[in-house]
Order: sequence, then C-alpha cells, then structure tokens
Amino acid sequence: MMNLAAGRGAALALAVLVAACAQQPSGSDDYDRDAATDEIWAKEQAIYAARGDGDLQFYVDSASEHYMGWPPGWPKPSGIDQLRAGVELMRGLDQEELAMEFGDITFSGNTAIIYYSTHRTRMPTGEEVDQRFHIVHIWAREQGEWKLLGALGREATPPAGDSEPGGSAADEKAAAKEAIWAKEQAVYAARRRADPQFYIDNASEQYVGWSPNWDSPEGLDLLRAGVSRVQGQVHEELSLVFEDIAVSGDAAVIYYSTHRTRLPTGEDVNQRFQIAHTWVREGDEWKLLGALGRAASRPYDEEQARAEIWAKEQAIFAGRAEGDIQYYVDNASDQYLGWPPGWTKPSGIDQLRAGAAQMRGMDQEELTLELDGISFDGNTAISFFSTHRTRMPDGEAVDQRYENIHVWVYGNGRWRLLSSMGRPLT
Repeated sequence: MMNLAAGRGAALALAVLVAACAQQPSGSDDYDRDAATDEIWAKEQAIYAARGDGDLQFYVDSASEHYMGWPPGWPKPSGIDQLRAGVELMRGLDQEELAMEFGDITFSGNTAIIYYSTHRTRMPTGEEVDQRFHIVHIWAREQGEWKLLGALGREATPPAGDSEPGGSAADEKAAAKEAIWAKEQAVYAARRRADPQFYIDNASEQYVGWSPNWDSPEGLDLLRAGVSRVQGQVHEELSLVFEDIAVSGDAAVIYYSTHRTRLPTGEDVNQRFQIAHTWVREGDEWKLLGALGRAASRPYDEEQARAEIWAKEQAIFAGRAEGDIQYYVDNASDQYLGWPPGWTKPSGIDQLRAGAAQMRGMDQEELTLELDGISFDGNTAISFFSTHRTRMPDGEAVDQRYENIHVWVYGNGRWRLLSSMGRPLT
C-alpha cells in the first residue's frame, strides 16, 4: 500500500528499470545523466513500493555488496547483512503508506547522490503516524548497473521511533558454500607450494577458464602443461575474501576477491583480483567447470585513505571553528551537493563558496567529532561520524548532537567531498 507523490513522475518506473540493463561498463562514466536520474529515481520509488507490500528484497537486490546505511534511531551504521536479515522480518508488514518528493541529484564519475523527502502516514504495522524524513542515498555504477552504496535519513518532524531489525535468515546455500569454499582455499594453498595438481584434480574434464594474463579461454591441457613450469616458485603470498555464492541444483557460481602481496618468484607486489568460478556437481563431488578473474587493484591504499579522509573531516571542522570554511571549499568537488539540518533543499558548491565570506569572524564554535565508520567501493568512500557542539560560532552556549554522512570521491590522486548531510540526534 503506497502513495507515490513523486516529483519526477512515478509512472515511468518499470520501463526505466528494464532499460537499465543496457548501461556502459562501470569503468566509464559515459552515460546520459538525465536517463541515469530517471533510472535511479525509479529504483528509489520501486524500493518503497515493495516496502509498502512488506517486501525488502528489491532493496537488497538493488544494494551493493559494500552497502552501509544509518537509519534514524540506530546507534551505528549497518551493512548488507543486516539489510538481508530484515527481509524475513518485514514479510506480512504491508500496511505502510508513504509519499515521496524528489529533491535533487548530482553525479561525479560513476557515483550519484540523490536527495528526497518522504511523508509516512501509516506504519507497516498499520499504526497511523505523521512522520517526515529527509533522505540521502549514494548510488555507485557497478558493471553498468546503479547499486545503492550508502544511505542516511533524518527526521523532519518529532520521531515516533522505529526499531532495528534483528535476527538472521536461514542460509540454504551453506552446505555448497562450505564444500566449494574449502576447495577454493585448498587450491591456493597448493599453489603457494608450487603444486597446481590440486586445481587440476578438482576440475571437470570439460573445464574452460580465462586467466587475467591469458589471451583467450583455455582448457585443462594448458593447465596440465604448466605443472612443470611452476616448480620451485614457492614464494607467493595471497589472501582470499569470500564475497557471495549462487547455487541452483547441481551448479554453483562463487565470487571472491584476492590480494596478492608477493609473486611466486618472490617479487613484492600489491595486486587485487575479483574472481568468479563456476562449479558443477558430478556424482557426489563438486568440480570446477569455468573460471574468470579480473584485476581490481585500487589506485589508493584503503587504510591510508581512511586516515586521510578522517584527517580532512577534522580539518574542515577545525577551520570552521576559526570562522574559516575555505578548507571545506578547497576539498569539495565541483559537483558537491549538501543538505544541512534546517535547510529546506540541498545546496551546491556555489552556496558553499558564498558561505566563506559570511563565516569570517564567527570563530567561537566548540565542537567534538567521533568517527563511526568509513566504507569504500571503487573510488567512492562514505564517512559516517557524530558531532557534539557546545558553543555556536557566535558564542552562544548550546548542547547539540548530530549524526553525519559525507561522501568522498577519488580522482587525480585526491579525495574530494561530493556530498554531505547531517541530522540532529534527539
């Protein structure tokens, strides 16, 4: 049950969602901004339409594996696992009534920031309410598809309170995952011993794979021919991270990431790969049928980036306390769009630049910051942090607490602020 009073036309949803399949690869930002706006807004409306039917699955399906959100009233941001756990809890809670109003959207490369408002008049349980929220969602273009990467909402009226979903859904794929993931790890353990035989022994006779450094897909013959060539190359250092697995009958596709810090020859490297392996059950045993990997090395070190972004956040507020927001301006993207608490609409880089002169002399603000979490996806980082202000820039003593989200994008060797929104903590 849902009323979509939407600023960009709710009726376009299904056609736009189907058209999403024809996007360009995620490595390119060569896409039509108007079409992307319509596509993302259609997805937003579809998320809430499904939620009104007690169905969170479309939300989950539209989210990135790196998703992190901070719903109003929750003490900390939460990730994709908590979102998935909410699917079962929402079933049957289908009485929500909610209207949406488009605010604004901005793009930088393969990142989009959308702002909008919602007005909820009935809870999923049927309770009548009058709740208004301001929302910011961050979307990342992954393999030609827009995926929800980050979310934060703030109350625009006194809260009635929502509760955090809990529990966990049963994992029907557990047995296949356990068997296949154990084999994947054993493959790499053997490889570190310069022994590719385990890989060969666990491959189907119909195996075809395409290594990142091969010109074309190849079968088992090439693998077998390589056994003697790797003898003595025992220096590889590599870690694996499981991402996900899909299972249907006797077929399974497993996705995982690897980080190699030393080559088999002993050379130090910093290489990251994303892997998809297809397994089939032949008799009672899982056999590797297909394999493909791609380079996924980031142009930055995540830990260094985390430290750099948090240092920038603190420097922004330190400058602000001295009546100087020039550092804020200098570290903002030209596509910057922010929605400060109390403002009726988001504002852009021009308004931020105009504020530099207005802030001069207002240097009595006292404020502390606490980092709550930073999430990375490609060249996008989302920073969640809390602030406690005890004195206004004009010197007035206050006791104000806020929860904040900042979106940073990496380009030309620098992190720049693309988006910001904060909400008061009541």
